[in-house]
Amino acid sequence: MFMREKIKKRLLYFKKSEVDKRELSAYIKEKSEFVNLSKDELQSKYVNTKVKFEHKKRVMNMLSITLFISVLTVLFTTSKNVINNYVSLLNQVSYQNKEVLYTATLYVYFTLCFIILISAVIWIVNVLSDIKKLQRRLLIIENELE
Repeated sequence: MFMREKIKKRLLYFKKSEVDKRELSAYIKEKSEFVNLSKDELQSKYVNTKVKFEHKKRVMNMLSITLFISVLTVLFTTSKNVINNYVSLLNQVSYQNKEVLYTATLYVYFTLCFIILISAVIWIVNVLSDIKKLQRRLLIIENELE
């Protein structure tokens, strides 16, 4: 019975009404943090949060562009080097080993590219999540200031 409830709870986790309940709960909890603050304290929190938010946005934009260009440059440069090395190795190896070498080289190369890409995506998702939290916090503070 316990396992059945656990499975049901996990399946309901993604249901729209459950997501709404969790968001409302988080909103109420976060809003309660600002209810008892004076106007000056609230404005101070607003300014500090706004500065963090804008800074993260700018850093995210700059680093995303830099990361994208770097990944493309590394991929193209590495591709060129791998192909050149592969061609020189093929000239030195017998026919039977050529297929094995070719397959192994491609697997290693694409695995490394995939790992780099996944790492970049995970980093970007984390930063975007932080930006979303800061924006939410800003909106709550703005609402309290009114």
